[in-house]
Amino acid sequence: MRLRLILAGAVLPAVTLLCGCVSVNLQGSIDRDKGSTRRTVRVSHPGGLHGRACDLIDASMKLGHRKDRLRILAKVAKWDDLSTHEQIYLINAICSGHHGSTEADVLTTLAKNAALTTEGRKHLAAQLDSFSSRRSTRVLEAISENPGGPSA
Repeated sequence: MRLRLILAGAVLPAVTLLCGCVSVNLQGSIDRDKGSTRRTVRVSHPGGLHGRACDLIDASMKLGHRKDRLRILAKVAKWDDLSTHEQIYLINAICSGHHGSTEADVLTTLAKNAALTTEGRKHLAAQLDSFSSRRSTRVLEAISENPGGPSA
């Protein structure tokens, strides 16, 4: 019996190492082959009808690298037919993690979008507290330069 335990203790870790099968399910997983940490980010989804951008925003939040996620979100921020619901969900997605320069760039892109609604503007301005003063100012300037879209 003791010999079986010793063998099991030696063989199982070796098999796991050779197969590269490592899975950590505490808010994410580690992908040993690519050497990157994948983390699913949970984003507050506003009530209301989901638009076509919602699925793309959801998919982008599952990407392993922040820059890849923000590149997709920046493209969505340029769409001229975003509903208020999609705008708020996009803002929540951008502001869900790190608050760096790239995130501020994406928010600035959205702030310059002529389709940005009044509710979208208010939500965007309310999220800027977590950004540095310089980054917040840049986004607020873009909002103030935008003549505005529909109110709903």
